[in-house]
Amino acid sequence: MHASGVFEIHRGEQVYLPSNNRIATSSGNMGFLVNADRKMTILGSGSVGIGTTDPTSHNINARLTVKNGDIEIQNGSFTSYGEIVFQPDTDANGDDEIIFKNNSKNETMRIHSNDNVGIGTNSPSAKLHVNGTAKFTGALTGTSAEFTGAFTGTSGTFSGAVNGNGATFKTLHLTIGSFPDYVFAKGYDLMPLEQVEAYINAHHHLPKVPKAEKVIKDGMNVGQINVLLVEKVEELTLHTIAQHKQLKQQNQQMKALLKRLEKLEKQQKNK
Repeated sequence: MHASGVFEIHRGEQVYLPSNNRIATSSGNMGFLVNADRKMTILGSGSVGIGTTDPTSHNINARLTVKNGDIEIQNGSFTSYGEIVFQPDTDANGDDEIIFKNNSKNETMRIHSNDNVGIGTNSPSAKLHVNGTAKFTGALTGTSAEFTGAFTGTSGTFSGAVNGNGATFKTLHLTIGSFPDYVFAKGYDLMPLEQVEAYINAHHHLPKVPKAEKVIKDGMNVGQINVLLVEKVEELTLHTIAQHKQLKQQNQQMKALLKRLEKLEKQQKNK
């Protein structure tokens, strides 16, 4: 040990401090002991371990490892100019989680060991599980979504199922395969009203429209139902046009009969 303006500890040397506190070096590493218990280790590589003598045991690139303790930053910030990796796995079983808490130490968000993220819940059952309100000011895109409360958004795109108790959209776009303009195509097989009546009497619902029991049990495909509704409106329009033509023809026939009747009445009076 030298005291010429430079404080040096050579291999194997120790600095004794009061109450069993000391600084020791061994094999190029430095240890800090409190009450004869090693609290911090600085490896020759520069890696620092607090609560562990081997700070690179799980990650050889780790520069600071804290074991069995918390890290608290007061009135400061944490900044990184590279990627930040959170990988909790204290027992190497892959079952640890990342938990975020507020100033009151109440949990606000959790990243589960199954890779699901929970906000307002400690047991997320989806990639993003929000127990509370959620607001989106941009586009929401996904393959499926499930809501147990109201959903409000400006836009959304889903290629799968969307399940929820309430949804509010300024504009809702549904992607469908076809639209019922085929009803107006030549050769469309329009079911006669007599057959429609017979089908309703037998099945108690319109043709192609699902039964009420099925909709109540399995839910309603909004896109499919809207296509069917447009199809039925267009079919009803064709029936209405046909009836209009029939009524117009009947009116013309009625007028012709009235003229003949008036002519016959005149002829009868002139006899």
